[in-house]
Amino acid sequence: LVSKYAGSMKSAVRRMTHLTDQLLAYARGGKYQPVVMPLNTVVERCLAEFQESADPVIRFESHLGKDIPDVVADPVQMQMVLSALIENSKEAPGHVKVITRGQVVSLGAARTTVPPPGRYACLQVEDDGRGMAPETLTRVFEPFFTTKVMGRGLSMAAVYGIDKNHGGWILLDSEAGKG
Repeated sequence: LVSKYAGSMKSAVRRMTHLTDQLLAYARGGKYQPVVMPLNTVVERCLAEFQESADPVIRFESHLGKDIPDVVADPVQMQMVLSALIENSKEAPGHVKVITRGQVVSLGAARTTVPPPGRYACLQVEDDGRGMAPETLTRVFEPFFTTKVMGRGLSMAAVYGIDKNHGGWILLDSEAGKG
């Protein structure tokens, strides 16, 4: 009887810890411990965990670049970002692709928010899910915004907060019916 309830309690504690981490990340009050690290190391670790626990209907694919600059980031926060992105992508059973690459940004790049010129590590998550309508795209990083019945609406807000706290940039590209 005790083990029956212990498992439920342990699961609830994990969920509450994760929720607290998301709130702290969004509020920029999270305590970061940045280190210089290869982005691919975090991606490989996170993907291994997801592949073990994912629904067999979901196919994971990774394309990890070879010449990627190291990032200065908190490994736990980076794992949280990747976990949230993959979690959102795997909701529509199908194909989830994680890509890392080095990217050079130069003046005149055709984007509305351009990071300063330089060489960056880029993490990209793609899926072939149902995509997002324009009205969803404009709100996806708002705290407590969710399209799910039982969602909490904090994961993408936490991604945004962590990304900004680490001096990063985020670009979201989606269309209804195109993942």
